[in-house]
Amino acid sequence: MVINGGYTPWSEWTECSVTCGAGRKSRSRNCTNPEPMGGGENCDDIGPAEDQQECNLPECDQSVNGGYTRWTTWTKCSKTCGEGTQIRFRTCTNPPPNSDGKTCDVIGAPQETMKCNARKCRRQVAPCSQGLDLGILIDRSLSIRKGNLERLLKVFMPRFLKRFSISKRRTNIGVIMYDKAAEVVAPFNGPNSRSKRKAISFVKSLHSGVYFQTRTDKGLISAYKELFKRKAGDRGRKQNVLLTFTDGRAWPKRRIKPFSETVPRLMQRKRCHMVAVGYGLPSKLNVSQLQEIGGDNVIPVPRPSQIRRFVRKIKQTVCQVDGGYSPWTMWSICSATCGVGVKSRSRVCNSPSQRKGGKDCSRLGDDVEKEECNEGECPTGPTPCDKLKLDVCLIVDASLSVGLINYVKVKTFLLQLIHRFEPDTHFSIITFSREPIVRCKFSDKQCQSADGTHDLIIELPDRLTFGTFTDKALVAADQIIFTSENGDRADAGNVVVIITDGKTMRGSQPFNVTVPPLRDGKNAKLLAFGVGPSIREQDLNEMAGEKNWFYVKDFEEMKYRIKDIQNAACNNTEPLSPARR
Repeated sequence: MVINGGYTPWSEWTECSVTCGAGRKSRSRNCTNPEPMGGGENCDDIGPAEDQQECNLPECDQSVNGGYTRWTTWTKCSKTCGEGTQIRFRTCTNPPPNSDGKTCDVIGAPQETMKCNARKCRRQVAPCSQGLDLGILIDRSLSIRKGNLERLLKVFMPRFLKRFSISKRRTNIGVIMYDKAAEVVAPFNGPNSRSKRKAISFVKSLHSGVYFQTRTDKGLISAYKELFKRKAGDRGRKQNVLLTFTDGRAWPKRRIKPFSETVPRLMQRKRCHMVAVGYGLPSKLNVSQLQEIGGDNVIPVPRPSQIRRFVRKIKQTVCQVDGGYSPWTMWSICSATCGVGVKSRSRVCNSPSQRKGGKDCSRLGDDVEKEECNEGECPTGPTPCDKLKLDVCLIVDASLSVGLINYVKVKTFLLQLIHRFEPDTHFSIITFSREPIVRCKFSDKQCQSADGTHDLIIELPDRLTFGTFTDKALVAADQIIFTSENGDRADAGNVVVIITDGKTMRGSQPFNVTVPPLRDGKNAKLLAFGVGPSIREQDLNEMAGEKNWFYVKDFEEMKYRIKDIQNAACNNTEPLSPARR
């Protein structure tokens, strides 16, 4: 008996394939009413078994609300006492809002301030009452004229020095004279520098001859390298002052080293208060050069014959110390590990500190700077690390040869790398130079997430020491890190990433001794990342094998190899079999 097939009634329509915008829905039926039998026709001639139609829901919300990056680290405290402030920043770029999205204002502010160093400052003692290390730099070039130099040494200086308490415990005097060369004629610990009577007698006895060329730059360099030194009697605890007498006409111009190289070093490293007295022929004073030396503390003497009238004003300027900024700190690590973020740096008004009514540092600019930083595109899509459970040990070279600026770049690289692994990844960190330091073990809760490890890396001290003993770090990884008591998991793959800028030092154990316990005994995959010209490819190959080492010429290029290292870390990485544990 021949029976042709027939369809059942249509099913209900499915839900729309999308929750907003244009989608599709479908319904179906089966060729079982009845089923074809005895060679009967199936249902194809009757029509399709499935029916589809469009469904239009309200338009999708295309808005993207803004999100903040992480915070930068706190800036340095703006004051060493008396309550200062620290600042940190973040940017609304994670993700940035689109035209329809909300800005980050609803989440919070892009800047936070915290009080710091609230302890009271000691009562300030006027620098001249407490005593100074007073350096006097005297121009004895032809443009000064012999009579003017003689008047300075024999008339002005005795009156000026009488106003100071010159003694071993109070003010000490140092004198430099210069023409085409500079000469320290009296160091701070010299026989004529710690007695008022001897200092006055000595200065009056100085030869008043004038000579060819005006190498003010050499005078400033001599002050920095020779006078304000401990071996020349610079006491450190006393306020340093450099009082320069010149007409400001450094010559020959083509040989003069820029004052901008020496004056900031005197101010910042020697904490030296700079005062410049314009002395010489009035028509030939170069005020701009005087300002390069003394900044706001320039005293032009209209006529050399009037120098005695300026004793009080010059002393007042010497004793009223304006604040000067310390050097800028290094830039902080970028607040974003990919995409756009912000970084900051700061400086403190303590080089020298403002004293006895002197000007604060606001005249010199802000104490905090921030700028945008771009760490490249953020990763998208699947990676070889997806659903992979790993224990990753980061071994980081913290020897002097790396340099602090590059060490910050290494930390930035580590931050970018750890966020490329799956959430179930545990981390450990070893820094090394002469000896290894275990910063974090797999068993430490902080290092059982990328976020916790991120915070730890940020706080790694920026302190580098002598020596590069990679072998000791590898031994520490084997004997301390990859152990069950310190959190090494039996069901996780083991990975070691070694970052170094140089060959291990003489006396180190060879890699064929230190690598096998990790590679064979712990089934750890070793990756070696060499940076800079001191790297030997042979060392990298012995540590990691032919396919698992990487090299870049400088630290700035490290971030461009993250994907390669991620692929090498995650491809074919398996946990150690129970039989070998």
